[in-house]
Amino acid sequence: MTIKYLDSKRINGLSTDIVETVTFSDDFSGADSWTDTGTLTGVNISTDVIDWSGVRDNVNQSTSFDLTTVSDTVFSLRFKLTISAISGGTVDSSHFVFMGLSSTAGSSISSSARDFIGLAIRRRVNGTNDFRAIDGDGISWDDTGAVASPDATFSTVPSATTYYIEIKRTSATVYTINIYSNSAYTTLTETKSGVCVATNSSLRYILIQNYKESVETSSFNGTIDDIQFWNGVSLHNKPDSTTVQTNSLFTETDTGKILWSGNGWATFSDDFTSYTTQALADASWVSDDTTNQRVNITDDNLFSNNNGASTIQKVIYYDLTSTSDTAWVLRFKSTLGSFTARTDTNTQHTNVTISSSNAPSDTVSDWMGLTWNTHTGLGNIYDVGGKDNTGISQFNGTYFTKTLVNGETIYVELKRNGADITANLFSDANYTTLIETRTKTTTGTITSLRYLKVTIRRTVTTSNGIINLLLDDFKFWNGVSSV
Repeated sequence: MTIKYLDSKRINGLSTDIVETVTFSDDFSGADSWTDTGTLTGVNISTDVIDWSGVRDNVNQSTSFDLTTVSDTVFSLRFKLTISAISGGTVDSSHFVFMGLSSTAGSSISSSARDFIGLAIRRRVNGTNDFRAIDGDGISWDDTGAVASPDATFSTVPSATTYYIEIKRTSATVYTINIYSNSAYTTLTETKSGVCVATNSSLRYILIQNYKESVETSSFNGTIDDIQFWNGVSLHNKPDSTTVQTNSLFTETDTGKILWSGNGWATFSDDFTSYTTQALADASWVSDDTTNQRVNITDDNLFSNNNGASTIQKVIYYDLTSTSDTAWVLRFKSTLGSFTARTDTNTQHTNVTISSSNAPSDTVSDWMGLTWNTHTGLGNIYDVGGKDNTGISQFNGTYFTKTLVNGETIYVELKRNGADITANLFSDANYTTLIETRTKTTTGTITSLRYLKVTIRRTVTTSNGIINLLLDDFKFWNGVSSV
């Protein structure tokens, strides 16, 4: 489908039409800029591919390319992998080939200590061939190191066919390897994720290398082509935000996904105008009580009604799938449609958080976010916080001096920067006029935050406090701490 530029800063196209600007790409049709060691792995200028060998021949067979500088938190590497042969041999030993990013070039043999993230393919003469997700911080990638205890082993069995590989680092401590069956990287065969240490860094070399070990005969070889590398980017299939007007909307007509170009493309945005039926809205924003919390497709907002004299815990959530464990930004519009202060010391609050759980607030989880709280002792306040493996029943964060005001609209910005969660309250939709800011430095290890959720909680009372919110214009950026 041809990309269509419409009026009012609207753009339509398929999810596969365009991608972020690539940092490095090579289809090997030009000059050979890779550094080879050995004779079996390297750029073939006659066929315009990298030939690779995974056979154990006691020779370092490798090729590498120096990217010079690579982000220690977010990157993406894609390439076409063809396995030409994976068979033969008489001795029950393992043959391996590594493909990924490394802190050292191919001149360092497989048993050398290095930092790395990548894919290892094993050929086992009398066993099962497999793909393995591996990483290491100052260790070897081969059978003496990481490959012996991989982060994950794929169920997909490598065979003489073509695969499309994507290796993504999504934070300082998380990476994902995806195996696709098509060149558009849309038909996923299998995905695996691994956890690495934050000191796994300086991965400046794209490396393809065999396991240098005693000679064992086997047929284990293939080619690599169409390498693409994005630095600082782990998500694709979205427009280059620098080439369109700020606040443009790109609609992927095949997926229904809408992207917003303000300050770089937001990973997720929702102003609730795209839902043509209530069922579609309910499928995206899942509520356990649609009477009190639901997307309203008539008014194009999300309402959250926290009122009544009964004990209650309710949740509505949207699954972001995954977020960085170190950096993200969430923005949204909040209107306090109806507010009545509570006159006793029982608990009543509404929270907007990003959490590891999609359950109500008392459920143990990792989370970061903002609360609207009415309480005789604490007051009627905003509060920012985050905790590791704890419910949201008691926020215990960092309190604002600003109080809740009936009918007031504010624009909320939540920013994660490592262990710090900052809440900025603005009075304008451009997020320029700051009312107040507060930062909470969290403790523990807060990870795997994937659910954007709104929770309400109150305990039995004869004093009926009311916190009714109207939420709109959600925008989320992953892997950055400012926009």
